[in-house]
Amino acid sequence: MCTSLAFYHFSFSSVGGLSAIVLGSPVVKEHLGPALLESYVAVDTVEGVDVDKEDFEKYGARTEIESILTELWKRGDCRASILQLSGTPKLQKFLRCVLDMLSYLLSESLTRLKDVGRFEKLRRTDREWTALSQAQKAQKQKFYDMDRRWARGCNIHGERLLKFLAVMIEEDVLAADMCREPLSDQCAACMSEFFELLCGPQASQLNVENKESYHFNPQVMLKNLGFIFCHIWNAQIPGETGFFKSFVSHPDFSLESFVKAKSVLRSHTLLPENLLMILEEISSQLAAVNFDLPVQFDKSLCVGYGNMTIDYQQVTQDYQSTLSEYNYDGIVLHDVHSFASKVKSENMASKYVCTI
Repeated sequence: MCTSLAFYHFSFSSVGGLSAIVLGSPVVKEHLGPALLESYVAVDTVEGVDVDKEDFEKYGARTEIESILTELWKRGDCRASILQLSGTPKLQKFLRCVLDMLSYLLSESLTRLKDVGRFEKLRRTDREWTALSQAQKAQKQKFYDMDRRWARGCNIHGERLLKFLAVMIEEDVLAADMCREPLSDQCAACMSEFFELLCGPQASQLNVENKESYHFNPQVMLKNLGFIFCHIWNAQIPGETGFFKSFVSHPDFSLESFVKAKSVLRSHTLLPENLLMILEEISSQLAAVNFDLPVQFDKSLCVGYGNMTIDYQQVTQDYQSTLSEYNYDGIVLHDVHSFASKVKSENMASKYVCTI
C-alpha cells in the first residue's frame, strides 16, 4: 500500500499523464478526497491484520496520504469535495486521527529529545561519566542512538503534519469543526499540551546539541501551533464556550506558558499582525479567569432540582444504545453492557474484548 501511494503521489505531483487523467475526471475529483480520508483512518485496522504485516507501516502510509491530500487541497474543486463533509462523522474521524497522530508524534519527539539532552549532559559531566563501567556506557550509548533516530523521525513527520493541519485549518468550516464537540476536548488538550511542552518550565530540557540534525525547530512548531490555535479560537460562535472551557480546564494548561508562547510569537514576528492581536485578546480573556475558584452550579437554574427521579432502567438502555453505535477509527465495539447489567465472564479464547 505504501509503495502504491508513493508511486501515485510521485505521478500525481508531476506534470504528466496520470495527473491529467485524475484531475480531468469529475468523478475522481469528487470522490478521491473523501476516499483518502477514509483510508487515512482505516490504516489502524490494516496494521492489526497479520497479512503482509512486515510490509505495512501506518506512519508511512499516512505520510503519503497527507502528501496527496496536500496536492488536492491546492485545487478548489477537489478541496470542495472534502469541505462538504464538514460536520459529518467521516471528516470528524479523520480530524480525530490527525490530532491523535500529531499528539503522539510531537510528544514522542519532545520526550526523546529530553532523554537525548540528559545523556549529553551526563557525558559532559566527567566525574559521573567516568564512574560508569564500559558496559553501562555502551548501554546508555545504545539508547542514546535509538532516541536520536526516533526523535528525528517523529520530528520530521510531526512538523509535516502540523504544517498540513495549518493549511487545512484556514478553511473556516474546518476550524469550526475543531472547536465544537466531539473534537473540541481533544483539540484543546492538544493545544494545551504543546504550549506547555514548548514554553513551559521543562522547555529548557529540549536544549540538545545540533538541533538541526533532528529537524527540530521550536519556532516553526510554535508558529504553526499559534496559527492553528488562532483560527480555531476565531471560529467559535459568540456565546459558545466549549473550546474555551476545555482549553483552560485541561491539566496541562498553564497561563504562564501561554503568555510566554504569545511573547515569543510577538518578539520574533512569527505570525501576521492580525493573528498576534487575536492572541493578545485571548491572553486578556484568560487573565480574567479566576483559576482558584471552581465553577459553581446554580441549583436554582435547574427546574425541579431536588425532586428528580432517575429511571435507571432507561439510563441503562440509553447507555448501551449509545455505546453500541460508538466507533473509534476502525474499531467498533462488539458488545457492551453497563455496571447495572450482568458482567459476562471473560473468555480467553475469544477474539472479542468486553469493555465497560
